[in-house]
Amino acid sequence: MNQDHLGFLNKRLDRDRALFADLSGLRNPIEVVSDWAKFYRTTQEEYAEEFNRLMGLFADGTRETTAEIQHDLEEAAAVATKALPDSEGSSRTEAA
Repeated sequence: MNQDHLGFLNKRLDRDRALFADLSGLRNPIEVVSDWAKFYRTTQEEYAEEFNRLMGLFADGTRETTAEIQHDLEEAAAVATKALPDSEGSSRTEAA
């Protein structure tokens, strides 16, 4: 995950630098505004995609962790239930 995110950040930095290189060669203000608008639109789309990708990874991790915790709690409950005394006063593990 970290490598993918660093790749995204490197790509964005390259595009940031490229924008200024491109803008420095323009003389027409309309072209400058057009390039800025395209840059911001693309930047917004790419950050939104990256955010969604990261949120998907976090959600997957949360689901996995929750499932593991639930499994552990169920195991602990099963062990605790076996240790409870039955109606005759002996624990269920002693009766087995």
